[in-house]
Formats: sequence, structure tokens, C-alpha cells
Amino acid sequence: MDSRTIEYLKSVLGDFVKEPRLIVVAGHPGAGKTTLASIICLHAMQTNEKCLYMSFQEDKNRLFKQLAGVGIALDYFDAKGLLRFIKLPIPGDEEAVHIFMNEMLKSISDFNPRIIVIDSITALFKGLRDDVKIRGYLQNLFWELQKIVLGSIVMVVEVALGQEYPSLGDIEFIADAILILKHRIDEGLIERFMEIRKIRGRELLVAEIPFSIRGVQGIVLHPPVIPREIKSIAKSHLKLKRVNNEYEFEEVRKPVHVTLIEFTPQILPSTCLLLSILMHAPRNEKILIISYKHSEDELKHYIIDVFRKYADEETIERVLNRIVIRAVNPLAYSIYERTAMELSLVDEVKPGAVVFYNSSLPLMLESNKERYLRTLFNETLALKSRGVEVILAEAKSPPELSTIKRMLADSMIHIDCIDNYCLDYTVRIVEWGEETLLTKADVEKLISKLLILG
Repeated sequence: MDSRTIEYLKSVLGDFVKEPRLIVVAGHPGAGKTTLASIICLHAMQTNEKCLYMSFQEDKNRLFKQLAGVGIALDYFDAKGLLRFIKLPIPGDEEAVHIFMNEMLKSISDFNPRIIVIDSITALFKGLRDDVKIRGYLQNLFWELQKIVLGSIVMVVEVALGQEYPSLGDIEFIADAILILKHRIDEGLIERFMEIRKIRGRELLVAEIPFSIRGVQGIVLHPPVIPREIKSIAKSHLKLKRVNNEYEFEEVRKPVHVTLIEFTPQILPSTCLLLSILMHAPRNEKILIISYKHSEDELKHYIIDVFRKYADEETIERVLNRIVIRAVNPLAYSIYERTAMELSLVDEVKPGAVVFYNSSLPLMLESNKERYLRTLFNETLALKSRGVEVILAEAKSPPELSTIKRMLADSMIHIDCIDNYCLDYTVRIVEWGEETLLTKADVEKLISKLLILG
């Protein structure tokens, strides 16, 4: 189970194990309702609290097997006595409803659970569609039960195919939280969202949370990163200065920012690209390169080949120890899942700089470019607020896309080939309110100095 998902749920719902809550989890078939309800149940059991799971649809063995496939081992907690599973027939009249209520109250008295899952109340109310009296009695009972168990009552609600929202009736008014799980197909991939329809007594800033269902972790939420303030942390960097007609480095302290490196498509001027990356990374910190096109082995081999022209093996090894490469196929994930994964990599590696290599590729492949750019903008703000330099390294994009990327950048580096094979080139650096033009000879001298500095 993903710990960050639980922490985010608690930030939205409050402490659903220790505080009374009436939570509705609704959605279409296959949306993940039972998985989410089971994760709430599982979290309670992991804190040594008990969970009562009442089902009108699934039998115990089938449900346990299904949830084991997404990393939720209910059988373990069943054996420990922290879970009680009850399979009940769908009630069709008042007498059957009384049997259900008596069974539930008896289990609460005997078992003393902190979480009760009812899967699903759609099945419970289906046979009572016209019995307003019994429906009202059940709703009042659910409201009072949360006070008795001092925890949460989780009610699973089915949404019929073709409908966007469930018909909740009076439950909508008594529920503390209504979570509606949705999924759609976008570019052949499943995109899942949890809509927070209602939260009682808590500030709601984001109404729709992307999520995925993974084999080991169950539901993993990907809360959109939307910094409310723009922050940037100052760190030690290298700055170019001209001394006696040659360029040297001086160490300065400046806020981290976003650098856009543009080079000619299909012709990669490797030496000056690596110079630009090393020069803009904070001193003595790790550099995370996220590649959208080349594998980790390809990039590492290519970096070593360049460095061997300018430094010995010991120096190269020292510099390589600062570089971590991860290759990501941008078409294999939704934009929200990929962003969350990239931020998780930053948390894991703790770099001083992140290089998005071939960063124009996801934008070119994304059908909703406005959504992509909005997400990228928020991601760069989040990284800067963590003290991470952002470097977008990419082939020159079409003018309309390149203009938008330049608006995101605080500084720019243009690598222009003089000949068709880029055997000769110039590097134009625009930052600090100044413009610097480097020749190929300047670049080769500077990278040798930079490798010695490490």
C-alpha cells in the first residue's frame, strides 16, 4: 500500500480511523471502489484496529483473491482476527432489512470495529426502492453508527454505465465525504480520477485527483502539484567571466531557475550540451537526467565517450558519480502519472539539478498541449521551491511551441551548428541580463576546466 496515498487521504478526509466519518465511495463498475474501500480498511488494520467488511455481492474467497492481485492481503489480517467478513443476501423486504441490521449491530457489539465497509449500499437499497420508511431508517442508522464505532462507515455506491453521478438521495446530505471514482480512455491509456464531490468541515483546494491502480500498491493517488507561492532557493553555481580574452569560471550564489537548452534536431553537439548541463547544475550536487528517448546505457556510454577526450579515468569516475540517469517512455504513462513519477525520482535521488533530456518529445506527442504546458509549469515551480535547478534540453521545436517553452525559462542556451555535421558550432548563452557567445574552441577549453573542478 502506498503510504503517500494514505497520507493524502487523511489530509482530505481527516483521521478516518480515529474520527467518526461517513464516507461514500461511488463509481462505475471497475473504477476501483472496492479497492479504495479496502485500502481504508487495510490502513485501520495496520494500526491494529479492526475492520468489519459486509458484502452483498462478493464472497470472501473471491474478494480476497481479487484484492491480493493489487497488494491488499486481507487474508493475513483475517487470520490475525483484525478483519471480520460477512456475506449477506440482498434484502428484498422489511424483514430481510431487519436481519441485516441485527447482524451488523451484533457484529459491532461483539467485534468492536473502527471501520465498517458496506459493499454496496446500492444492492442494499435496490430492493427497497419504494419503501421510503425503511430507506430513511437505514440512513439514520448509518449516521448514528459512526458515533458508535468512533471511526468511519464506508459505503460503496454503484454508478450505472451511461450515468456520470450516482443517485444518492438523502445520503448525499448526511455523508461527510463523497468520493466519485472515474476512468476514461485517452490515447489508448486508462486515465483514472477521484472526484472529491463533498468534504464536510475541511478546506477543499483540488476537486479532482488523478490515480492509478498498481499490482503491488493498490490505488496510488497522484495529487496535482499546484504551488500557491513562487519560491526559489539560492545555491552555489558557476558563472562565466572573461579574463585576458579567455573565459574562466567564478563561483556565485544565485537562486535556482529554469534553463532551456536548444540544439539542432538530429545533430547533437555533445560537448557543448554536457558543458551547459554541468555549468548550470549547483556545485557538488547530484544531477538527475530524465531521458525521454535514449536508454540509460546509451546516455552513459555517450557521456563517457565525450569526457574521455578531456579528462582521465579517475576524473571521469568522480564526475559520473554525480550523474543519475533514468529513461522514461512518455507514451507509457498519463501526464499526471509521469509527473508524479518524476517528482518521486527527485525525492529518491535528491539532486541539485534535473535535466529533462529531449523534453520537446512529450509535448510533440501530447494531444492536449495546453494541459501539458500547465502541468510542466507547475512541475518546474515545485522543483524550484525544493532547491532543484531545472534544465530543459531539447531539439529546436516549431516556433509556436518554442515560444511557450522560452516563456517558462529564466535563461536560455542556443547551440547553433555552422556546418551540416555540426563539426563546428557556436553557443549563445542568455542569462543574468547578459549575452555570451562561445566558439567551439572556448567550449573545449571550458569543459576541460569544468571536469577538473568536478
